[in-house]
Amino acid sequence: MTDWNDPASWLLSPMTYWPLWAAALGAATLAYRLRRRRTCRACGLSG
Repeated sequence: MTDWNDPASWLLSPMTYWPLWAAALGAATLAYRLRRRRTCRACGLSG
């Protein structure tokens, strides 16, 4: 159980890092999507 009144124990709680992990996962998903997209029909550029 985490003592939320002690800031030092926040760093030991895995829940503290979920927002960071979510942002990193979103960035990785976006990068993968941009890398794997097909060639543009209008201009011919590829991902």
